[in-house]
Amino acid sequence: MRGNARHVRLTIVAINYLPEIGAAARRTANIAEELAQRGHHVRVVTQLPCYPGHRVYAGHPRRLFSRENRAGVTVVRIHPLPCPRTNDLVRALGEAWFAVWAALAIVVSGRTEVVLATTPSMFVPFAGHLAARIRRARLVLEVRDLTWRYLVEPGKPAPSHVALLERAIAGIARASSRVLCTNSAQEEEMVALGVPRQHCTVVPPIVDDRMLQRLGPTPGSHKTTTVMYVGLIGRVQNLGVLIEAARTLREDPRYRFVLVGDGPQRAHLQDIARACGATNIEFVGAVPPGDVRDYYGRADILYAQLNSHPANGTALPSKLLEYMTCHRPIVYGGHGPGAELVRQSGAGIVVEPDNPEEVVNAVRMLSQDRTYAAACAERGYAWVSSHHRRAVVVDRLLSALAATAAV
Repeated sequence: MRGNARHVRLTIVAINYLPEIGAAARRTANIAEELAQRGHHVRVVTQLPCYPGHRVYAGHPRRLFSRENRAGVTVVRIHPLPCPRTNDLVRALGEAWFAVWAALAIVVSGRTEVVLATTPSMFVPFAGHLAARIRRARLVLEVRDLTWRYLVEPGKPAPSHVALLERAIAGIARASSRVLCTNSAQEEEMVALGVPRQHCTVVPPIVDDRMLQRLGPTPGSHKTTTVMYVGLIGRVQNLGVLIEAARTLREDPRYRFVLVGDGPQRAHLQDIARACGATNIEFVGAVPPGDVRDYYGRADILYAQLNSHPANGTALPSKLLEYMTCHRPIVYGGHGPGAELVRQSGAGIVVEPDNPEEVVNAVRMLSQDRTYAAACAERGYAWVSSHHRRAVVVDRLLSALAATAAV
């Protein structure tokens, strides 16, 4: 629909947006900027940048509402709830705070034809639903993650409040004009919740074309293998597995491990690394988005994991696509769509989640067989170049919007 003369007035409500680090912020920005470049009128309602430390970045106004123009996109920002995210309850309160003010911002910000409400924030669907009804706009719900299911302990029934939340979100999904999913496993879950299959569309994760620049070989990589993780250091990632892998290889000078990023588990993991003598692992901390590629260029192997929680069975980490743009082999610990992606693309090795022994074996295999590692890197780069470019994904999104008669 690149040449379609009919332009849409679209409001995207998403809790994360640039200049925040993280895949969610980059994904929303890529979609919004591509649509704006094609002449669509795009507004994003988001919070002031504060991820992952939940402290507002320096240089941003501390007002409840602020507005800016970023790459042709009107960005309305809301001040986050001023308290640290110390547990699930406080996190839920913070997301509810954003949802209330986001709904108001959409209502008062002017005419819109489509409201695109995007998870993983659990309460954004409610904000989008309410605002779309008041503005007489079409609601499109984008499901990136079934976040509420992380509140359920494995092997136990969902608490009543979580079951109620899921029923409410399912009702919003059924009432929306279109439900977008990042993969077929999520689509099946939405169908199981009562959303008609014909109202669902799979729109895969997006990568910025500017990232599709081949990185050269790692300096000195013939002597040392650097295994790197880049992203949020949280419970879902369970990066203690990588610490244990580093401990296993700590006597071998050919291997080093690097964690780039921040999050609630960083200090705890640093304590574990010190206690077990894993001196071959470095914690870099959060880095500006513009510096991330430089760190990728220093890696020989890129690592990602989602723990074995059942909620991760439908998750497709956007991080994997970003890794593929770097022309590096991947070791991925996980099940579901993420594992399927790595296997189908041939981009690396899939191991069982939460299994450091398998991580060690995979790292050794890629380090010792450089030809195989290079082939994995090449296959991953070719896959992401063919299936996840901005233009390809946004064409798919616009086709989904056209099916709602909104475009």
